[in-house]
Amino acid sequence: MEPWRLIFRKGFAPLLSNDSLVALQNGLKQDDPALVQGCVVFPRPMPGFWDLPAAAVGLLGYMGREGEGLFSVFEVSEFHERLMQAAAQKLGQMDAAILFLSWFDKTPRDLMRKNLLQETHLELRKRKTASRIREKQSAQQRIPSSSN
Repeated sequence: MEPWRLIFRKGFAPLLSNDSLVALQNGLKQDDPALVQGCVVFPRPMPGFWDLPAAAVGLLGYMGREGEGLFSVFEVSEFHERLMQAAAQKLGQMDAAILFLSWFDKTPRDLMRKNLLQETHLELRKRKTASRIREKQSAQQRIPSSSN
C-alpha cells in the first residue's frame, strides 16, 4: 500500500467528521477550484488577513471550510494546524502528516482527485457499515428474546 494511503486511513480519516469527508468527496467529484494544491489557505495567514474569508484552501482547510463551516483565514489555518498535529500524534510522527500533504500537493490533480476520491468512498462506506452493525446490535438488545 502506498504510504499516503496508509497515512490517510490511519492518521487523518479517523479524525474527520462525516460532514468533512462528504464535503471532500463532493469537492473532488466536482473538481472544485477552491480546493487548491500547494496552499494552506488564501489569503495567507498574516496579520490583517485573519478575519478575511478563506477564498481558496488546501486539503485540510477545505474540509474545515466546507465540512465544518469555518469561514475566516484564521479559522481555516487553525483547523489545518490542529488536524496536522492530531494526525501526527495518532501516527507517532510528524513527518507522516507532512508526507501525506506533500503527496496531495505534488501529485497531478486528476490522479490525486481519482485516488483520494477512492479513499473517501472507502472511509464513508466503512462508517456506514459500522453504523448499521451498531444499530442492529442496539435493536437486538432492546427486543426481549422469546422464551419457551
